[in-house]
Amino acid sequence: MNKNSISLKFKHLIQMFKPTILYVSIFFSCGEKPQNTTFDITQHIECSLEDCIEEYAIYPLKSDIPINQIEFGMAFDSLSFYKSSNGKEIYYFINNEYISKLASIGRGPGEYININNYTYNPHNNTIVISSENEKFHIYSLPDMNIVRTVNRDGFVKGMYPLSDSTILTVNHCDEKFHNGCGIYIVNINNGHSSLIEEIPYINSFWFSGNEFTQTDSSILIPVSGCPNRIIEYKNKNINDIAHITYKNNNIPKEIYANDISKIDKKIDFTNFFLGNDYKIGCFYPIITDSLTTLWHTPKTNSQYQYMMLAYNNSSYINFSFHIPGINRRIIPDYVANGYYVLIIQEPIDYLIDTSESLSKLGKEIIDTMKKQNNNNPILLYFKIKPSILNELP
Repeated sequence: MNKNSISLKFKHLIQMFKPTILYVSIFFSCGEKPQNTTFDITQHIECSLEDCIEEYAIYPLKSDIPINQIEFGMAFDSLSFYKSSNGKEIYYFINNEYISKLASIGRGPGEYININNYTYNPHNNTIVISSENEKFHIYSLPDMNIVRTVNRDGFVKGMYPLSDSTILTVNHCDEKFHNGCGIYIVNINNGHSSLIEEIPYINSFWFSGNEFTQTDSSILIPVSGCPNRIIEYKNKNINDIAHITYKNNNIPKEIYANDISKIDKKIDFTNFFLGNDYKIGCFYPIITDSLTTLWHTPKTNSQYQYMMLAYNNSSYINFSFHIPGINRRIIPDYVANGYYVLIIQEPIDYLIDTSESLSKLGKEIIDTMKKQNNNNPILLYFKIKPSILNELP
């Protein structure tokens, strides 16, 4: 791990933006109604990632075979998994060393055409995938042999293990399925599902499959929308612990209303987000006693931005990050053991930004990429400084 000090440039940026920081009262308590909190994210501080993190580590994914473009990473202690971007494979690593991959492509028993979503189940050492053929397929590790296939009733956007026989899912609305938008507990022995929390169409639409965050005692489920909600599943109970809205989010009520069951309304919904600017997102939250951080992707002048909101019970700052000399957007690909994780897999020639000098972190990234077999991906783990809001001059 590496320590990083605050640069003079960052101090100057904070001094410039200090008058724009708004102070709010934020209080969350399980079992109580969460306070609706509105943040003005019109202003943001742009700074080097190195100036805002307390520690980081770079890990190469070690493999003698080529790793295709990957996404939807997730980690369970020393085990990590990645879905290929073409939806055909899942790669399995232990301590970042390749072990095996799932590639049961076909139309026969235990096979699939595409993997929509997946999770690892540590309770029985299996992988559960949701495929395009309205099935759950369960495979054993490390051999990736089919254990069983069960029917599913729902368009599954993401899932997370609860026990050897149950998983938590976020489902989207689809005419093919009886189950609507919501959070469900699914028995993977028989496919039966139970609704535990209904959510609007907009929340399930924006949910990404690997956004579940495991804490010491609960599972966080961030569902972006109006409002952006951070939901906690704990001791078989479900509670909202944060409702977050953005000032002037530009999203009209008819777009985030619950009833978007008709096809014309769904077309209007999709066209709105394709053709308009907006502010939305509570992706990958990490909550500690002193700081909450989450990510959002406002669209401004038809351009997507990638930002992190950091806040506590008295203040907040909106950040965008870059790594000097590296041409890569900074937004996590997943959360692992309290760290944000970036999958870096761009070609080196593309990755190097020749308009500025490489920082120390940038040099480490490029040096690690150059040593990789088959140009395989590397991982950047990092933690945001807990005191980042207090380091105002």
